[in-house]
Amino acid sequence: MAVTNLGPCEWFVWDIRRSHLMSAEAVEEAVGAFLKQQPEGEPPALAQYMVQEHLLTPFQAERLLQGKSQDLVLGPYTLLEAVGTGSMGTVYRAISSKDHKPYAVKVLPRRSMWNARMARRQVTAFEKCKHPAESRCKAWSSERADSSQNRRLITSCKLPRAWPSVIKTA
Repeated sequence: MAVTNLGPCEWFVWDIRRSHLMSAEAVEEAVGAFLKQQPEGEPPALAQYMVQEHLLTPFQAERLLQGKSQDLVLGPYTLLEAVGTGSMGTVYRAISSKDHKPYAVKVLPRRSMWNARMARRQVTAFEKCKHPAESRCKAWSSERADSSQNRRLITSCKLPRAWPSVIKTA
């Protein structure tokens, strides 16, 4: 059953749907349950509810509240949290819809062809790297993903199971 009166949460629910982070049925179910508890609930309260129910990560909830829903799903990757930002782009912890495994995804804004060439050189150099600390990342790939604002070059690296603990301790 579709929830028709979303009140102040209407724009937030629309952004969740637009993000493709979850199915329409999952959105309807979560919003319906939230509105039963808090009929006049505000978007931050709905976001917190969805984080507590493990439907969104805190990173995703914050991006949605900022109105930045269009870049949370890039190609087959769903971004879970930002890991770090450098001169060429931002690295995210992500999950792939193809194999449901964790990846590190570097997203480069399409500012110039130099970025694309430099990124390809770095990926190629990284594949040849024999350093033991870097051997944890395997299966590099590069692809383009269309977003609503511009095209992005995405470089991904399959992560080992221990990656979350590496991130927390680094």
